[in-house]
Amino acid sequence: MPGYRVLPGSALSPVVLHVPHGSRRVPRSARERIVLDDAALAVELDRMTDTDTGLLAARAALAAGERPWIFENLLSRLVVDPERFPDEREEMRAVGMGAVYTRTSHGEVLRAEDPAYMRSLIDEFFDPYARSMADLVEDRLAGTGRAVVIDVHSYPSRALPYELHGAGARPAVCLGTDASTRPADLSTQLVRRSANAVRSR
Repeated sequence: MPGYRVLPGSALSPVVLHVPHGSRRVPRSARERIVLDDAALAVELDRMTDTDTGLLAARAALAAGERPWIFENLLSRLVVDPERFPDEREEMRAVGMGAVYTRTSHGEVLRAEDPAYMRSLIDEFFDPYARSMADLVEDRLAGTGRAVVIDVHSYPSRALPYELHGAGARPAVCLGTDASTRPADLSTQLVRRSANAVRSR
């Protein structure tokens, strides 16, 4: 069974709702290398899981005019984090939280620094996930001429110790964009539509 699923949307929709951190599932093979006991692991999953983001994506898809596609991670980010670079480009490696975490959100040991084992997790889980996500984006580009990937996250009201950029306000809703890949007016549209949705409640 793959560590992800793709829920098809409309052939006319360029939108992919990406849900990378919503699962708590840790396969037995990965659990065996995590040094936390069951109680400590449950606490860490509470801290690091973006709870109910899969539900948020599903409800957003139902409300959309053209149903977007959903790409959902079925494994916990404590197995591999599909949003991190698997090499030296990843700044979160500085706190033991690259594509394969070796530290917890509070800096405790999660698993041993074993490059061969970490590489095996990348091969088994990260690489197939990345290829499938890339294929879906290519499919949307071919089908609609564009692709809009929206990562669906949640975050705690207070920064966790591992966060490198945790200072500043933590609003109830955060719309983050990548200036290098988004159309110039996308952020403005998102803010306007979000404000209208809040006012209509």
